[in-house]
Amino acid sequence: MSGNVVTLTDVEDEQRRASLKINKQAEDLNNEAMRLKLARKYNTAYIAQQRAVNLCPESGFLHNGLASILWNLGRYEDAYASAQTAMRLLGPEDPSSWVNYGMMLSSLGRKDEAHDYLRRAAETMPDNAHAQWSYAMTLLEHGDWERGFKQYECRPNFRGKKYYPNMPYPMWKGEDLNGKTLYIQSEQGIGDRILFSRYLAWVKETWPKSHIKFLAGSPDLPHLEALLWNYHTDLGIEFLHPQIPWPEADYGCFMMSLAAIRGTTPDNVPPDPGYIRKRILPEADQIEVPSPLSPAIKVGICWTGNPIMVRNEERSVPPQLMFELECDPLVQLYSLQFNRPDFADHDVGEIICNAAADIDDRGYCGTAAVMLNLDMVITCCTVHAHLAGALGIPTWVLLCNDPYWVWLRKRDDSPWYPSVRLFRQERPGEWRPVIERVKRELHAFAERLLKQRSEAVIKEQSYG
Repeated sequence: MSGNVVTLTDVEDEQRRASLKINKQAEDLNNEAMRLKLARKYNTAYIAQQRAVNLCPESGFLHNGLASILWNLGRYEDAYASAQTAMRLLGPEDPSSWVNYGMMLSSLGRKDEAHDYLRRAAETMPDNAHAQWSYAMTLLEHGDWERGFKQYECRPNFRGKKYYPNMPYPMWKGEDLNGKTLYIQSEQGIGDRILFSRYLAWVKETWPKSHIKFLAGSPDLPHLEALLWNYHTDLGIEFLHPQIPWPEADYGCFMMSLAAIRGTTPDNVPPDPGYIRKRILPEADQIEVPSPLSPAIKVGICWTGNPIMVRNEERSVPPQLMFELECDPLVQLYSLQFNRPDFADHDVGEIICNAAADIDDRGYCGTAAVMLNLDMVITCCTVHAHLAGALGIPTWVLLCNDPYWVWLRKRDDSPWYPSVRLFRQERPGEWRPVIERVKRELHAFAERLLKQRSEAVIKEQSYG
C-alpha cells in the first residue's frame, strides 16, 4: 500500500499541472527551456520548448514561454503568432499573456497597441517585475520620460541584487546636498554610464558644497574610470574602488536615477559637459592614424557590440555590408572594433585600416583617441555611439527596427548628443536599405567636407 500513497505535494503538483494543461514531461521540458534561455542558449531552448508544446498543444502557458524564446531569437512574426495562441488559450482577460503579447507588438512596430497591453499588465500585476519593467521601457521609448523614469525605478526588482544591492543609506530623492555626502553607483552597460555621466556635473553644479563618492566601474570594466577621470580632477568627485566596503555617506543613488530626480524630458536634456573630450585630447595628439592614399574622409566604423549582451545580433550590422562603404573613393574606413578576430576573416585588411593596435591596450581611452583623429564615426547601437557622441564627433548610428529606448521613436536626431544622426531599419532584420541610404548620404557628406578643405587651402595660399 505504501507505494500508492499520494502526498500533499503530489496532489498540489497535479493540480498545478492541470491548471496549466501540461503533464510532467512537458513541465520538465519547459523548465529546461527556461534554464537554457537564461543561459542565452536560445536555439536549444527553442527545441526544448517546442517539444513541450507538441506534447501539450492546448497549454497557453507553454505557448507563452515559446513566444518569449522566439522573441529572443529575433523571430518576431513567429513570436507574435505564439503569443496570440497563448492569449486565445488563456483567455483575453488573463494578464499572464499581456506582457509577452505587448513585447511582440512593440517589436513589430505596433507601438501604440503594445503600450496599451503593457500598461494594463503593469496596473494589474503590480508585483510582477517583468510587467513593471516592460511598461517602463514603452514609456521611455515613447518619450514620456516624466512617468517613464519614475516607472524605471523598478529595475532593482527586475535585475536583482547582484546588480542592485540594498544600499545602507536613505535613497536620495533630490534633498539639499550642500554639506552632505552622496554615494552614486554606476549601472548597466558602458554606453549607459557614458550617457548618464553628465548628471554628475549637474549634481556638483547644483550643490557645489556636496561631496560625491562615485563607483564608476567594476572588475569587468577596468578602463571606464580612466575614461571618466576628469570628473574626479575637475569636479572633485571621489572615485571608489569596486571592491571596497560601503563608504560613509548621507544618501545613496543609482546613477540612472539622477535623470528622474532632475526631471529630465526629451526637451530639457542637460548637455554633455565635455569632460571626456577634455580627458582624451592630449592622448589624441599622440595617435597617428594613417592618411588616405587619395583625397578622402576618414570614417571609423563599428558593426557589433558585446556578444554577451541580449539581442546583440539584432543590433549588429553584417560587417560585409558596413565594409561596402569603402567602395566610395571619397571614403577611407578605419575599423574601431577591438578583440574581433573576424576582421581578418573578411579579407579586407589591405584596404580598410584596422585601428585595433592603437585601441587594444588602452581600452575605451584608446578608442576615443582614435576617434578624435577621424572625420566621423558610423556605428551600430553600442558604446561607440555614446563615446563618439560625448566627444562631439559627427556620428551616424544605425538602429535596428526595435532599438534601445534612449533613441526614442520616429526621429533622426538625438536629444542626448547634437552630433549624432540616426538611421533606422524600416523592417526587422533588413540592413541593406539602411546601408544604401548611408552610402548616398555619406558621399554627399564627403563631397562637402573635401570641398570645404580645398577652399580653405586655396584661401590660405592666397593670403600666404
